[in-house]
Amino acid sequence: MKKTRPTCGQFPRLLCIFGAAVITSSVSATVFAQTNAAAMAVRQRVEGLQNGPAGPEGQPQPAPPGPGPAPGPGSNPYAPAQQPGKLDTRYISANAAIVIVLRPAQFMASPLGQVFPVEVATAAGQKYLGFDPAEIEEIIAFAEPMGQAYGVTFKFKNPIRASSIPPMFRAHAQLADLNGKKYLRSSMPQLPSLYGPNNKTLIVATDATLQQLVTSAAQPKSGPAIDRVREVPSGSDVFMSVDLTSIKPFIQMGLAQAQAKVPAEAKADFEKAKPYLALIDLVSAFEFTLNASMPGSTSLVVHCTDDAGAQKVEATIQEGIQKIRTPDPSAQPNPDNPVAQGLDKYRERLLQVIQPQRSGTTITCLHVDGQNPAQQQLVSAAIVAGVTKMQAEGTKAKATKGKRAKADKAPSGPVGPEGQPAAGPEGQPVGPEGQPAGPDAQPRR
Repeated sequence: MKKTRPTCGQFPRLLCIFGAAVITSSVSATVFAQTNAAAMAVRQRVEGLQNGPAGPEGQPQPAPPGPGPAPGPGSNPYAPAQQPGKLDTRYISANAAIVIVLRPAQFMASPLGQVFPVEVATAAGQKYLGFDPAEIEEIIAFAEPMGQAYGVTFKFKNPIRASSIPPMFRAHAQLADLNGKKYLRSSMPQLPSLYGPNNKTLIVATDATLQQLVTSAAQPKSGPAIDRVREVPSGSDVFMSVDLTSIKPFIQMGLAQAQAKVPAEAKADFEKAKPYLALIDLVSAFEFTLNASMPGSTSLVVHCTDDAGAQKVEATIQEGIQKIRTPDPSAQPNPDNPVAQGLDKYRERLLQVIQPQRSGTTITCLHVDGQNPAQQQLVSAAIVAGVTKMQAEGTKAKATKGKRAKADKAPSGPVGPEGQPAAGPEGQPVGPEGQPAGPDAQPRR
């Protein structure tokens, strides 16, 4: 099997980095021997990634039980204080096109989170990331348009140690200095370096991006995405901001490639979707906010390029909603069926939260009031239904793959006892169409 080196040049692959919160799975064997020494030095010397004074032979002494002290104002002289109640943008690039914020601990501790297998999430996080997701308060990830610059900031509830980072994520890094602090510097440009501004924060980014983030953290920043997210309230379970203007060339390229590869049986569906895909040219950015663990609003807000574009986007959304409301002409009318009538009323109630509201060039396509218990339960039900559907599709795909693998291993000719190929004359195995197989087989007449 041919081995390939991981690259981050393709922009869509960064979404995998964000969703999984995984730095990389590539290990450089040539620098693996330096990993333990780097981790030991980080535990001893890096401010913020150690909990206590060094003991004998340079090993840190065990920290006292309970949470460690919160970092003081002077723990990171390069970053200003975060605005109370606002999203922390200190370690987001000014050129970011995508910003994603997750709060795993908050969701996992909520009543809805307890419905899901949080024990499995904890075990998987400790095995593959070295950290329990229930201990991660916030994950802030971003990516620039070209895909070469990205960064992920992890904020923990309790102090962490460098030794908690799995070796495969730091084997490509060596100990270095950054603004007077020790950090793990990547020896490969496309793989990330690791830096701790305090003992509860870990920044993972390509080295050039990381150095720029740290040295400019106290300086004012301006950019299409960061100007928009700077005033966003913190605390939501999920927040996503996408600046479409900077990534439209990549989207259009992907759509062109997808159109060329659409199967013949799916071309009709692709043609129906074209009017909606054309709206991308009229949209400059959008934000999605999800709150399921707390009484916060859930919304989808779209920003258009101009008033004319906003009017067309709003009209297209209204047209789509009307099509959903219109009964299927091929369905048999049955006005006496109370179940069908109940389903129609339920569908109408769900559509109430998808009524677009336009204000200038901004359209609120979806808004669920977090203070309304009925609407909040709709969000919870949608999350459970979505996860259940993905699990069912995953199980089906796994079963299909197993059947296909079993069929590929099956012999092509007649099968004899215990699954062995049937024997021909003089014990020779039988090939396709019952002909003897082997070097001495006679051709069929």
